[in-house]
Amino acid sequence: MRLRNQLLICLLAVLPLAACQNYQPTRGVEPGAVERDPGVCYDCGSVQDVRRVSLSDDGIGLGAVVGAVIGAAAGSQVGSGTGQDIATAAGAVGGAAAGHEIEKRNREADIAYQFSVKLDDGRFATVTQREHYGLDVGDRVRLENDRILPI
Repeated sequence: MRLRNQLLICLLAVLPLAACQNYQPTRGVEPGAVERDPGVCYDCGSVQDVRRVSLSDDGIGLGAVVGAVIGAAAGSQVGSGTGQDIATAAGAVGGAAAGHEIEKRNREADIAYQFSVKLDDGRFATVTQREHYGLDVGDRVRLENDRILPI
């Protein structure tokens, strides 16, 4: 019963820390002209701005889980009765926080580039992608499958 309570405390302490964020390329396009001229490339435009952005997330949560288990095990060695339960819970929370930080610091930052593009038909698009292709402000690009490619 005691072990089950300790495991439940560990699980409740770790779950909020185990959330993760997935990278998805983003593209926002403002509403443009309704009429389409067949001579205009509606997916072509000029780069207006380029920014380097970090896509690092908070990790997959493995560091928090391992840290919580180690922290709970260490905390269970302290005291007895209710004091031991409190020490186990505190060890789990502290271990989870420490494990999460260690995981974040040991991962490489995921770098991407955010491009603002003025399309030939007057619309604006913002695209975030990992590939830079050596593009700079003023370069001509084409939008394709939520990505930009040099023309």
